[in-house]
Amino acid sequence: MATTYIVTFKDSATTEQINTLIQQIEGGGGTIINRFPDMITRGFSVCITDSILKQLQSDPLIDCITPDSSS
Repeated sequence: MATTYIVTFKDSATTEQINTLIQQIEGGGGTIINRFPDMITRGFSVCITDSILKQLQSDPLIDCITPDSSS
């Protein structure tokens, strides 16, 4: 079952690295719901499975992953 999360990145993450990660998520069956403008925060909301979540939790570019309570 897929769950929606808010994913934010560390300041050191480049746009290219974020775009590559988005491609990997989508290739693994995840869905980017909303990408946040960099001026607000570097990140996105995403609907993913537990296996994708585990991969993201080990990614050194990610600052925080929190459940999206708005969904």
